[in-house]
Amino acid sequence: MILTAFPAQGQAQGHAQAQEYGRVRYYNNYNRRHNDKTPAQKPINWLPEEETPRHFTIAVRPIQLISYGLKVDFEFEFLTGKWLQFSLAGYYAPQYDHSMVSGDYHFSAQSGGWKSPMSDGEYFEKLGGGGLAVAYKSMFSNSGWYWSAEMHFYYYDVSHWLNYYYGYDYDMRSYVAKKYGKTVRMQFYKPGININIGKHFALGRNLFLDAYIGLGYDFTSGGREIPELAGTKYYVYLFERGMFAFGYRALYINSGLRLGWVWPNRK
Repeated sequence: MILTAFPAQGQAQGHAQAQEYGRVRYYNNYNRRHNDKTPAQKPINWLPEEETPRHFTIAVRPIQLISYGLKVDFEFEFLTGKWLQFSLAGYYAPQYDHSMVSGDYHFSAQSGGWKSPMSDGEYFEKLGGGGLAVAYKSMFSNSGWYWSAEMHFYYYDVSHWLNYYYGYDYDMRSYVAKKYGKTVRMQFYKPGININIGKHFALGRNLFLDAYIGLGYDFTSGGREIPELAGTKYYVYLFERGMFAFGYRALYINSGLRLGWVWPNRK
């Protein structure tokens, strides 16, 4: 995309019109190469530099839905090309119903439950939580490229059914049987930071898509200090191994998509 002033009746008149209306038109490269001044039909640039009003956006991150969550971002432009972003997130999965499972496998891992990228491949019975984040964003140009730095804090309250087993010998053979099971509640506290680079794609005068990728670090606590997990194979790594797991605490790759709305609309 490139920007050019209204071309009517010559350069001087076009410049005067652009000043009068305080706006510019968008033309694509094809139109430029062929000296065609009709408005472009392809997506326009992110925001023209000539637009002086401060802008606001609201956006959602659809990928959060597969983790039983919803994340909403609010942004405002406090200087041209400089933005502050505030994010709110919530996570909820109701108590899983095991009533259809019977026998020795009742409430076992094989009996099912909820799963998400944050559960590290394990089933869980119930999820609650939320979080907030604050980010600074700086646009490289009106093309939509930017970099951002974010601080965040998330909280997860996860319930997991944990089975206890015992061994015994019978008829010269060794067996393992389930002794009992109980629900273990784990709470994870996840403060962290990340730095991203991304691009806003204008899909219309108001609608936009934002794609980003970067690196982050989470300083997670909680989870492994639960007494019920001591002495079990879950003690160290339950919900902690995967990069997106509830309890992961290390460097990770941060990426995603945002779908949003900007106003005032582009001229």
